[in-house]
Amino acid sequence: MELRADARRKQAGQSVVELAFVLPLLVLFILGVADLSRAIHAYNAIVNLSREGANLAARTTMDAATIMNTLAAGALPLAMDKNGMMYLTEVEELSGSPAIRSQVGWTGGSGLQSRIDNQTLTDTFGGIELEPGRKVLVFEVLYRYDSLFKSGDGGFAPVLHSKTIF
Repeated sequence: MELRADARRKQAGQSVVELAFVLPLLVLFILGVADLSRAIHAYNAIVNLSREGANLAARTTMDAATIMNTLAAGALPLAMDKNGMMYLTEVEELSGSPAIRSQVGWTGGSGLQSRIDNQTLTDTFGGIELEPGRKVLVFEVLYRYDSLFKSGDGGFAPVLHSKTIF
């Protein structure tokens, strides 16, 4: 009888040791999944912001600053004032190639640079051809994602980017 109790105590100790080895890996896996889901949520939010911004810019008489301030106020899970930036770019077809007519940046943002300039316009439209004199609005949202896994010096912070052409 005493031999069986001894064997059970050894097995219980073995289970604790196995748990000590596996638990940190399990916690790291769970944190990785949580961080990935936060990144996907942030990306979906900026995609929706860019779509709504382009829609408002094209269909309302509000100025760009009002549109951007309204969108930033509605993006509460994201810290747009610390980590985000928005741009409204007006592009027009002039003499056979698209050119930036105006570009307005959000004054409350973090200062991330727009990825749209006169050199990248042909890539921006990806095969869409504009008629001469036709104007197109591009609403762009950039967001620096703060990962759970960053080092003490700030680490790697990817910039999520979404643009909508209207």
